Amino acid sequence: MGDFECPVCFEEFVPPIYQCYNGHLLCKVCIEDVPTCPICREEMPLRKIRNLEIEKITSSKKPVCKYSSKGCQDKTKHEPLDCLFAVDNFCRYLGLQDCGEVVGKQEFVFHLMEKHGISGEFAEIGEPIDVQQTGGCLEDIDNASLVWGPSFIVQGENILFFMTHVRPKNVSWAVYILGSETLASQFTSEITISQGRDVQGEFLKWSGPVHSLAADGKDDNRLFNLYSQQLNPFCGTIGNSFGWNMRVTISKSRNRPSSSKAAGNYQINSPATASPHVPSEPRTPEMGHPERNSLALCSACEERDWKAE
Repeated sequence: MGDFECPVCFEEFVPPIYQCYNGHLLCKVCIEDVPTCPICREEMPLRKIRNLEIEKITSSKKPVCKYSSKGCQDKTKHEPLDCLFAVDNFCRYLGLQDCGEVVGKQEFVFHLMEKHGISGEFAEIGEPIDVQQTGGCLEDIDNASLVWGPSFIVQGENILFFMTHVRPKNVSWAVYILGSETLASQFTSEITISQGRDVQGEFLKWSGPVHSLAADGKDDNRLFNLYSQQLNPFCGTIGNSFGWNMRVTISKSRNRPSSSKAAGNYQINSPATASPHVPSEPRTPEMGHPERNSLALCSACEERDWKAE
């Protein structure tokens, strides 16, 4: 343990920093959980005592990444999850609760392929990736009996995931990055659904934010969200099964960083049937509408767990 690390969690101190009656230090998180000092075993003060002198010292220090011992030499302040040398149980962010293996971020993709059979693509920024989703169509979605696992998309040092969730009569898609919300805000995603890989004909395109995999992703208004009836024009034969093609393009934000709180935009190129109206709720775009829409997505599906089960 270093001189400026909390004796409980071993994280580097950042203000506010607290102490016991004898001057032993604790971080702002651990002070809430310990009734006695872990060093001298004295009872902690009922009223928190801050050590302002130590706070001044730590504030004047150049930031050192918690993964410096793993090889990080970046002296600029950055989130631990954004660090290329991060080590963690990253599987928990994907909802793979049965896996407790701790791996380095640089080895995580190979861990997913070898241990969990998760596939994906290595691509350049802005390069479109086609993902064919097969196994059933409208009836299976109405019954919520389909499960599509995540697909990884590696762009340089960044690991992103294209994720799908099915609820009765509804399916949604989103792109997540293994990183902080600050890192996620530097990217935008474009998701296009079509019957085949030829998106020059009938398609429905959604443009919106990239989300942090570690953040709470239960906001339906920031995801590509469709009713099962709207999928009918895109459901076709792929090999010996039925399904559709998803084209995913991830790009850097052109101007200021995008906000993960912003709703997505729709672009429609289809003469298909209009979607059903849901009273008192925002509507997903009607099929056959020729204009580009900026609408709140359907809120019919609530309390969604976006991490794969």
